Amino acid sequence: SRHAEGTAYAAFDGHRNDDYGTYLFKTTDFGATWVSLRANLPFGWVHVVREDARNPRLLFVGTEFGVFGSWDGGRSWLNLKASNLPTVAVNDLLVHPRDNDLIIGTHGRGVWILDDIGFLQEASEAVLAEPVRVFASRPAVQWFMGGVRESYSKPPFLGKNPSYGLGIGVHFAAEPGEKPKITVLSKDGRVVTELPLNKKAGFQREYWSLQYVPAGPDGKKATPPAIGFFSLPWVSPGDYDIVVSAGDLTGKTTATVKSDPRYPFSEAERKLQADALYQVLVLNKKMSLAATAAKDLRRQIDRSLKPAFDRPENKAGALQAAYQAFEASFRPLEDAIVPKEFFAAGTSRANALRGGTINQLVATLGMTVSGFPAAPNATDLEQLKDLSAAVAKTVTDLNEFLVKGVPVLNKTLDAFKLTPLKAPREIDLE
Repeated sequence: SRHAEGTAYAAFDGHRNDDYGTYLFKTTDFGATWVSLRANLPFGWVHVVREDARNPRLLFVGTEFGVFGSWDGGRSWLNLKASNLPTVAVNDLLVHPRDNDLIIGTHGRGVWILDDIGFLQEASEAVLAEPVRVFASRPAVQWFMGGVRESYSKPPFLGKNPSYGLGIGVHFAAEPGEKPKITVLSKDGRVVTELPLNKKAGFQREYWSLQYVPAGPDGKKATPPAIGFFSLPWVSPGDYDIVVSAGDLTGKTTATVKSDPRYPFSEAERKLQADALYQVLVLNKKMSLAATAAKDLRRQIDRSLKPAFDRPENKAGALQAAYQAFEASFRPLEDAIVPKEFFAAGTSRANALRGGTINQLVATLGMTVSGFPAAPNATDLEQLKDLSAAVAKTVTDLNEFLVKGVPVLNKTLDAFKLTPLKAPREIDLE
């Protein structure tokens, strides 16, 4: 680090001479006088001391048992041990000049990285006394992540990537009275997304995926999939307001989102992709609702109807015939609607040849459209058209069965004094 003129730091290690003290000093007059910075540093001789290049009052030390930081020039220290950093000797430290990460060199445990230490550079007694503080975020790049990883050894020698997206650091001086949340706003004031925070005092960091839930022409947002088979669309590059609120407490900062520099991804292409993903999400929701209805019917059959059929008084031919007719109509619908594992045992040859069931095809199309930073191609749009028709027919058939097929069976069940099935609600086709 570049220190002010006349400033230097010195650390001493005497453990080889049976002196296990913690020795850390600073001079500001070219070494004429020295001041101890040990303060509340715990037991463990010091290997390295670094001064932050952006904030000279922010210091880092690596000791035999971990890494510590001070934002008041060494008057007090806090343990920077991350949740997964072992108790280990830290022999060297470096603040990355571009990414602003704290790089920690350990003895025997490799290199560890504390991502984006901007919150430490901003911190001070005055800052931490504020009821709520939203720290400046490092600009986030919408990296298009690859999933291919080759390794010729086991296990592969690699580290975990930093969390994807925009890191939002927040500090509460005391536990807030209400559950806090993060609201991301575009520069024209539109709510892009909301993220929950923990209701606790101290520092916490949440990551925004740089995505949003698209809306239709009427402004109504689609329902995100419960299981992330495909991605939501990415927001446009630019500046966003980050607002943290908890009751009357409010904090704010501005953050920047950048596009992946490797891929040209125009605003027109982003809109076309978002429009297609909105339609995929609508199809996914309809199939999800249909699957819920079908599972509900099957659950009622398995839990109450089938046990009743096993009783001798319910072996009548008319009752069994009505149930068999019901199953003959319901089973094909159920097979087409209820999600299954891709190409699991029992998958029909027709489904396997066309790439899976309808819900699987919808998920696959979502992955195809969202899996590359570009507008959907002609094949994607043709599949979207075909799947829209297939979903509409499937849901229409199910709705008709709920209105007509279930009452027919219920009429026979009533005649035999058995509990009728409760038909699920019809699925909205709009």
